[in-house]
Amino acid sequence: MSAEAAEETKGPGIVLQPEEGQSYWQPIWANGYSIVKLSPKHAGPDNLAMGIQVIAPGGYVREHSHTPNQEILFCFAAKARRHTPAHPNIRAQLASAYALNGEPERAAIELTEARRLSGDDRYSSIVRFRVLGVYGAVVPKIQALYEATYFVGLRLAGMPEE
Repeated sequence: MSAEAAEETKGPGIVLQPEEGQSYWQPIWANGYSIVKLSPKHAGPDNLAMGIQVIAPGGYVREHSHTPNQEILFCFAAKARRHTPAHPNIRAQLASAYALNGEPERAAIELTEARRLSGDDRYSSIVRFRVLGVYGAVVPKIQALYEATYFVGLRLAGMPEE
């Protein structure tokens, strides 16, 4: 692709400061607030939502979906671990993050905890996760991000391919 063609296919650049975005107070579950940074309704691309969730001690993000949108979640390990101890998906995300950060022992502990908390065997292997997880519902660009980051981290944490 030529430089001119590449320039024509670029989308708009969006820069938001930490406090910018649509803010929502969430007194139940999280006892905190969320700020929507990008979504189809907030200057973002179709089928993608991204934001910040602030959770008070003892609060948590309840299991939910934004069908047909995909959601990007950034976990800050020290805080997420304390705030959401009983959610297997958060523990698996922490396992991946710790492994990618060069902390294999912590990663293995989190992966073990995700497996213990899960009501099924989705964390037994990458193949099984693809069958039971949300992986099949994501758009190709998000699938590529799963492959390049999340699954790499889970493999490093000790999750086998099959």
